[in-house]
Amino acid sequence: MGHLCSGIQLGTRNNLLIKNNGSFSERICQLEDEVREFKNEINQKEISFASTKSEIATKLEEIQALQLRIEELEQDVSLVQKRLSEMDYLKCKSELEYIKLSDENISLELANTELEDTLAKKKDELMWKLILFY
Repeated sequence: MGHLCSGIQLGTRNNLLIKNNGSFSERICQLEDEVREFKNEINQKEISFASTKSEIATKLEEIQALQLRIEELEQDVSLVQKRLSEMDYLKCKSELEYIKLSDENISLELANTELEDTLAKKKDELMWKLILFY
């Protein structure tokens, strides 16, 4: 009976080993499936990362282009401000020249009026002299 018990125990052990082997095989299949899923996730994340990296590179190029445009516009603004400043100076200068010419014009009009008055007086004197002479 000693052998029989040993045989039964061996059979039970074999059954347990076979059962455990089946469980291990199932677990290995599950783990392999999980590994495949993780690899797929990693691939998707790498693709997403590459896409995001590409978008960032594109945005950086756009930012650099915009920074160059800003610099150009700032230079344009600087030139416009310089020209406006020159125009303001010329405007003030022309206004002063206008005032000066207006003053000269008034002086000339006064001188003209005085000359006309003097001429009228001389004319009157001549008329009186002619009247008195005849």
